[in-house]
Amino acid sequence: MLNFLRNDRGITLIEVIISMVIMSIVMALAFSLYFFGLRSFSTSTSQADIQQEVRLVDEIIKKQLRNALELTIDSGSDYHELKLVNNKFYYNNNQSVSLKWVQNIIVNSNTNGNILIYEIITKENRFNMKNQLLLNNFTLDNPLSIQLTNQVLYYETTD
Repeated sequence: MLNFLRNDRGITLIEVIISMVIMSIVMALAFSLYFFGLRSFSTSTSQADIQQEVRLVDEIIKKQLRNALELTIDSGSDYHELKLVNNKFYYNNNQSVSLKWVQNIIVNSNTNGNILIYEIITKENRFNMKNQLLLNNFTLDNPLSIQLTNQVLYYETTD
């Protein structure tokens, strides 16, 4: 052991190069894993934000329309509005939610007129949601088909 410590040979150039190559490979793997994790986290966070926004709009639609007394595309003085304008979703006397991802909301009725079928569409179709809602207080006389980016859906509530 003492002979090894007293060896004055030093480190050869080949040993330095081999250790540098091994260290470079380890560093490349570490950075690759780091950037992969960062990219995955960013993608997951973005997807979660989109899903949260779509679910918020879905909850508002269900809360506002489930117990509505009437739905129409014709305006009236006692009606609330449901519309999507300039990245804002308006409901219940101009309460609004700012939206970053929701691009369109399509509302249709079934043939019986007691179920609303609506689809919330996001930019780049990153996360679209299609849902149905049973209308508790009335049945539509005429079939309904509306896009909330182009038109306004008017509804009357019990309050």
